Amino acid sequence: MKKTCKHLRYTFLFTILLMACLLLGSTESVEASEVVAEGEWGTNITWTLDGEGTLTFSGTGKMAEGVSTYEVADETIFPWITYVQDIKTVVVKKGITDVTSLAFAACNDYEEPDEYENLTTVRLGSTVKTIGVSAFSGCPNLKKVVLPKGLTTISERAFNSCKSLTDIELPEKLTTIGKYSFGGCISLTDITIPAKVKVIKASAFSACTKLSNLTFEKNTNKELKLGYQAFYKCKSFSTSCIAHFYHLLY
Repeated sequence: MKKTCKHLRYTFLFTILLMACLLLGSTESVEASEVVAEGEWGTNITWTLDGEGTLTFSGTGKMAEGVSTYEVADETIFPWITYVQDIKTVVVKKGITDVTSLAFAACNDYEEPDEYENLTTVRLGSTVKTIGVSAFSGCPNLKKVVLPKGLTTISERAFNSCKSLTDIELPEKLTTIGKYSFGGCISLTDITIPAKVKVIKASAFSACTKLSNLTFEKNTNKELKLGYQAFYKCKSFSTSCIAHFYHLLY
């Protein structure tokens, strides 16, 4: 009987300790994902930054335009730029149709540390159709971008000089790749151009020095236009792999 009681006491104490550990872990998890900052951007979109560094956009329609500099009126400055050093992941949820120009562009014209140096991952919802001009330009440690299948346009300099970008799959409905959109992405090694792409504009992949595998999907759009120096200084693959597209230069 005494052994049974002693065993029950140990079992009870172990249960209490286990519950305490679980509760502590749960509390830490809540703290890690607590809301650090939040606000509205435009009339239909809200943004939230949590303790894990995830900046999430929710709502419907287009993102309002703005700037990433303090040399203009306050109401046009992207409010999340205050937390530029805390942002690790950007998530744009279903319902939003574009990523506005300059939304996460690294700038060099104000006093505080300005690069999105901790931003490593971007995930865009299924309703996003357009990535605006210089939307993610100059993010030095951006490695992975998940693009939606319905994306049709990657605008000028959208990912220009994202020097760590290694993982990106261009979606099947993409039709336009803008000027310098991936220029200077020196870590890119593989790119497949979807069949529906109509235009790859000037210098779109210029200075992608590690780009070694360039593939054009079967049934490539017969009207495809290849811009001037679209693959300029891509030293890792032979120009013969796109030689049959030279007549498309414009």
